[in-house]
Amino acid sequence: MIDSFLLLSMAVSILLATGIGVTLYKLGFPLPTGERFGCVDGLRGYLAISVMFHHFIIWLGYKFGHPWVEPTVNLYNEFGKAAVSMFFMATGLVFYPRIVDGFRATNWLLTYNGRLFRIIPMLLVSTLLSALVIAVENHTMPTRRFPLEVLSWTLGVQKPLMHIATSNLVNAAVLWSIKWEWIFYFGILPLIAAIRIPFDRDKLWILLILLLALSFQARMTGLDIFTYMPLFIFGMLTGEVVRHGSVQKLLSQRWLTAPLLAALLASTTLFHTPYGLVPMVLLAAVFFCVAAGNDLLGLLSNRGARVLGEISFSVYVMHGIIIYIAFRIFPIERNYIIYLPILLSITILISAAGFILVEKPAIAFGKKAYPYARSFVDRVMRRERVVPTGNHTRPLRVE
Repeated sequence: MIDSFLLLSMAVSILLATGIGVTLYKLGFPLPTGERFGCVDGLRGYLAISVMFHHFIIWLGYKFGHPWVEPTVNLYNEFGKAAVSMFFMATGLVFYPRIVDGFRATNWLLTYNGRLFRIIPMLLVSTLLSALVIAVENHTMPTRRFPLEVLSWTLGVQKPLMHIATSNLVNAAVLWSIKWEWIFYFGILPLIAAIRIPFDRDKLWILLILLLALSFQARMTGLDIFTYMPLFIFGMLTGEVVRHGSVQKLLSQRWLTAPLLAALLASTTLFHTPYGLVPMVLLAAVFFCVAAGNDLLGLLSNRGARVLGEISFSVYVMHGIIIYIAFRIFPIERNYIIYLPILLSITILISAAGFILVEKPAIAFGKKAYPYARSFVDRVMRRERVVPTGNHTRPLRVE
């Protein structure tokens, strides 16, 4: 049953979060410049907040004695499932240019260097903070396996930390999606870039449609990858849709706001998960328009939304810890309508600090480190070593 007061609290929370975003901008929070994909930046912030709503609802049920399971109400479940699905679409869109370039023309070292320094630092912060909470709460200390456990979490496989079976609840078990992001970067992306070779640039959409159809057909195998692969492909298809100026102009028209909101409402209330063909197409239609520049009457283009988009990854990996601590200390379930805006505000501020202090410096360090990584890889690929010859050295190629 949908709680109207909870929905009202969520609406207030979103307005408050947007206001905090605007304030952070006025205080000097840096926003990216240059060409962007429509209003996807603004969308990402609200998607991360939606995931937080999803886990807040699960925690409410958990405190009232229910098991830690997804909500039975479609809308509440889709707050998390549909939001992550659109995150996957965004990933497919952002990295689609690698498909366009093809496998050989893509600088894979640069691609992976950027991803590692973009994702790993905040994953480590989230994992280590989760470990600290576990250590304090359970009076335990890390074992010799702790480094492997941390590595497992950064790969998106949340095995028990320090022998605590429920340790993944500390961050709401949110890292499951990271595993599929890694699978996309190191598996799906280079694979499609490789098989793209026989297709002309103007025929790439045919390849994507074929892959989309095959991925849906392959679901009969029961492999989880075919549940999520269509989402990445829909994101790639978005890249094909928005490259046509006339189509982009049409999809960005503000009169489409009502149909888009209707499609979003239908996909999140009529279906329990977004993984079927119909709900996925509805979400993809919304994503197409947002990527084309449709800002939903300014909701996604204001500076507050753009700030939320910049810190969305920190929000995603940090909100579970904040919710966990709050539910352990305070009687949240008694006054959840009041606590939700407060917790979201705290999450936004902590995530903004995480972006400034961790994410941004790590990205900058990654750019500085790339030339050294490139040089190292080149030396390894050439299989060269330096041997002394009197007062000089010369490179020796090892065949």
